[in-house]
This record gives sequence, structure tokens and C-alpha cells, in this order.
Amino acid sequence: MSSSSAGRDGFARTWPWWVLVAAAALFPFIAGSDYIFFKAGMVGIYILVAIGFNLLYGIGGQVSLGHGAILGVGAYVTGVLMAKYAWGFYPAGVAAIVAGALVGVILGLPALRLSTWYFALITLGFSQVVVGLVEHFKDLTGGHGGLVGIPILLMPDQLYVIVLICIVAGLTLYRTITHSRLGRGLLAGKEAGEAGAISGVPAKGLKLFAFALSGAFAGAGGALFAAEQQVLTPPQFGVELSIFFIVVVVAGGTGRWLGPVIGSLAFFALPELLTSLEEWRVVIYGAALLAFMAFAPDGIMGAGDALIERIRRRTRKPRVIPPREPVDVGKVALPGRDDKELQGAGLVVDGVTIRFGGIAALDGASLAVRPGGIHALVGPNGSGKTTLLNVITGIYVPDEGRVTLDARELTGNVPWRIARMGVSRTFQTPRLLKELSVRENILLGGYPVEHASTPEVIARLPRARRDAKLLRARADALLSALGLPIDPEAPAGELPHGRQRLVEIARALMAEPGVLLLDEPAAGLSADELESLDHVIRDLSAAGLTVLLVEHHIGWVRSICDSATVLDQGRVVTDGTPEEVFGHARVRETYLGVMG
Repeated sequence: MSSSSAGRDGFARTWPWWVLVAAAALFPFIAGSDYIFFKAGMVGIYILVAIGFNLLYGIGGQVSLGHGAILGVGAYVTGVLMAKYAWGFYPAGVAAIVAGALVGVILGLPALRLSTWYFALITLGFSQVVVGLVEHFKDLTGGHGGLVGIPILLMPDQLYVIVLICIVAGLTLYRTITHSRLGRGLLAGKEAGEAGAISGVPAKGLKLFAFALSGAFAGAGGALFAAEQQVLTPPQFGVELSIFFIVVVVAGGTGRWLGPVIGSLAFFALPELLTSLEEWRVVIYGAALLAFMAFAPDGIMGAGDALIERIRRRTRKPRVIPPREPVDVGKVALPGRDDKELQGAGLVVDGVTIRFGGIAALDGASLAVRPGGIHALVGPNGSGKTTLLNVITGIYVPDEGRVTLDARELTGNVPWRIARMGVSRTFQTPRLLKELSVRENILLGGYPVEHASTPEVIARLPRARRDAKLLRARADALLSALGLPIDPEAPAGELPHGRQRLVEIARALMAEPGVLLLDEPAAGLSADELESLDHVIRDLSAAGLTVLLVEHHIGWVRSICDSATVLDQGRVVTDGTPEEVFGHARVRETYLGVMG
């Protein structure tokens, strides 16, 4: 399991790691030495910052070389307030957390537009800026000579207890987030891109949230660092500290709940061992990082879990999921609709033109799909079919023309807003989060219909728990309605192609859309799988869902659709009923041989 495990390791499979962590946490109390408490406290501080970095990098996919500097911001805010203004540790610590979160947001703004590695360079520059500012404002920070005079308010054992409490709180918060829509949304932005956006995930907002929270973790670590060290100097927060956080997260297991803890424990002695090799520290950290990425990409926990899983498979009986009888999918997917009032949405594409490099991929394309109808969009490869779906879902913005849904303007809206307006979609190749479970992939589609706010989700307040319970039940009901003998806890990437496609359809239905766009849904399906898909689409249409499908299987299109449009080179050739469209002379002479 890699980063996409997203910290979802259950206690049943991680208990050996918990035994190790508990033993390490209790060791200072057994040793009873102030020096051991001090060293253990420093390791704990690194663990705390690494937990926040794991959220940003392991789940959000953002590489930051500035987390050591953010820790420095928190440390200097705490140190200055305590040494210069006689603040107590706790109010100064709160100020450090706020400062870390603000710096995280400011640092995250460029990440909304830059690629991962360009952003990493920005954070590298930020590290140098922080060091430069500390050296420049020496009257406040002490400059090269260091900030001294931070009062000793807590003994090493007391501070160590506070560090442990912060780690437990941090791990709890991390796990809460990764098991919620926030964690699924961050992972979707990292690994599924457009699939996350068309599922209603506001990727940019979530990314800034991750930066703010990760910065807050670093700010809290900085406050504890100042209390532990009592003397602060610029070299303590150089880029090598940021590289150290990357190393411990990768070494422990990127994206895993306990990864930062295991990685930090494995490397806790490294800074001490390298004191005589100061000029080689960055090189050694870099070599360790490359070694883990090349030979153990899942980290120490990944290697250990793989061994444990092999042992368990030898003694565990495989879970047998009995075949499920298909039911009326429409009643499960669209529970609020009935035959008296079909609530599907009418989709209209009017004169859409879009050009790439001066070449028109769509040239005045128009179509209309009645509420509750099944409309096929057919044509040769390269005719603009998928491009039109991308325009409808907001992935592309047309140069001319408009798209409306029940007279509401879709044109110009971003994909996640269009998803919340009632448009869901699948892709030519199923875009699932491969190592998340089947259930979690389906739950991603429920993002637009969750009512709890982000603070409610983080605090696990009643409305958030109620949302989670209802959506989990809905995801399982959809899986059952599709008639698939699938273990909801199985990794989605292990499913055969046909079942992955049906799981993607289930995800698209989670938000109870008005329109469902299907891009070549029959591609690669067996006869039995196609029959199942046919059953699903007919049930959905009967329940009032509007369906627009791109398809090359003309025989199936003739049988299932009530209307169709033919595209060629971005232009509409003809539209009408299947009989009218496929009886059209130009279509029969030119395209049926290509598409049949």
C-alpha cells in the first residue's frame, strides 16, 4: 500500500506498530533522566511537524521544502513573545499556531497555479527568506547570536507530557480528516485530477486547507521547540530540516497514519550522529531519501505490513461475497423521484465552438436531451465527442456558444460547481483511486450532498457523523443495487475492468444528479457486463435521470437510446431518433463502417 492508503490503516493490522510506539513513548519515564526527556521531547516535536507534513505531502501531494522554516516562524514567535514581551507559554503557543497556519496559507497560494516541483523551488526560496529576515531583525530575534532569555516555565518531563498530548491530538486529527470527505477530496486532487473535480471536490480550497493545517502543526512544533531549546539561532531552521521531514515521512510510509512516528523513531539519532558531519548533512538526508524511494517506496511500514499480510493470507480464509440479485437501480440511486414527477434535467448545448491552436475541435455543435431521456453521441474517433463532454462538465471553456441545464447556465462554471448543479460523469477509462476501497471510491461522489461544514467534520459533530452514516449506507445500497459480488473493503484497483466501470457509475450516482454523462461505457465489457449495464441505464432513465452517452457500439446504441446525435470533425451531421439517425444517407455511407 502506498500513499494512497491515506492513513486508513486499521488497528487490527497496525497493532505491532502501536506496541513499538507505546514502548518508545514510555521509555523516558522508565529511564527517568532529564536528558532523556529532553531528547525524547525533541523527537516528539519532529513527529508532530511530520504529521502535518504527511497530510500535505502524503495525502495532498505537495512537496514543501519550507516546513523547517515554518517551524522556525513558530519558534521565533513564541521565543520573542516570551523573552521580549513576558507572554506565558500557552498564549505564545497559540500565537505560534496561528502564525504557522497563516504562513502555510500564504505559502500555499502559489501552489494553486504552479506544478509540484516549481512549487518546491518556491518553498526552498522561502526557507532562505526566513533565515535572512531573522538575521536582519537582530534587535528582535538576536540575529546570528541567537535569541536568548526564553524563560524556563516547564521541566523536561512536564514538557514531554505536553508533547505526547500534542502528538495524540495530531494523530487523532489526521485520522479524522483522512477518513472524511476532506481526506478523500485531497487524495482525489492528488491522484485523480479531473475525476475529483467532476465529483464536486473543490480542489483549490482543500489544498489551501491542507497548507493551513500543516502550517499550524509546524507552528505548534515551533512553540514546543522554543520551550525545549530556550536559545534560537537561524541555522536550526535551514533547508536540511525540511529535507529531514521529507525523509522521515517517506521512510515511515508516505500517507500512512503512523508513518511520521515510525520514520522519526527510525531516524531520531541521525541528527546527533551527523553533528561532526555538518557540511554533509543535506547530502546524507538526500541519499537516504533516494534509497527509500528506490528500494522501499512504501517505507518501513509498507515493508512490515506486506510481511504481516503474507502471514495473514496463509491462515485467513478468503471472504466470499455471494452474488447479488440486481434490483431497480433507479429507486436506490434517485430515491426522491417517482413516475408522477420525473425530476431529470433537460440539457441543451447551443452552438458550442472551441479551438486548440487554431483548429476547431468543436464547430457550432448543438444538441438537446429531454429530461429522463437516453441520448447517444456517436461519431468517428477524433470527432469531438469527449471534447463536448469536457465542455459540458467545465473542464474546457468554449470560445463560443453555451450549455444550459434546465435553463441554468453551466458555461463558465468550474467543474466542481457544475457537479453540484446536477451533472455527473464517467470517463473512457475508469478513474478510480486504485488503492482506496471500493466503498471509499463511491463515497467520493457524495461530496456535493454532504451538509456538514469543515469545522463540523473536523470536530466530528453530530451532523458530520449523520452525513457519514447516511452516505455509507447509500454507497453500500448502490453497490448492492448494481448486483455486483464485490467486497466493499477491497481495493478498487484489484477489480476487473467491467466492475471498475460500474463502481465509477455508482460514484457518479452518489450525488443524485439530474444528468449522467457516460463516455464509452460499453468499451471492454463482456456480454454479461453489457447486459448488466443496459439494465442499470434503463432503470435510471425510468426513474427520471437524463443520460447522455458517447458510444461506438452501434447495435447497443440502437436498442437503448431514444435519440442520437452524430458528430464529425466537430460538426453535427444529423440528430433525431436512432432510426432517423442511422438511416441518414451520409451516416450509412460514411460512418457505419467505421463505428459498427
